[in-house]
Amino acid sequence: WAPFHNEGKWDLAQFLMKNISQTKINEFLKLSLVSFDSIQTGPVWTCEMIDVVGNVVGEDGRMRWEQLELW
Repeated sequence: WAPFHNEGKWDLAQFLMKNISQTKINEFLKLSLVSFDSIQTGPVWTCEMIDVVGNVVGEDGRMRWEQLELW
């Protein structure tokens, strides 16, 4: 049922998507009786910078490299 905690909340989400316009769904989600506390979130995104050495020799005689983002 992820990201929902139970079948009932999953069924509600399916019903809304199949039977109600996006505008009405947005209005529904703004109601105070709707709680997002029970919706699980995914893992936290992190970014690491890594140095990657290539297989091409640069003008200075050293192998070329570049720094990349690893998400």
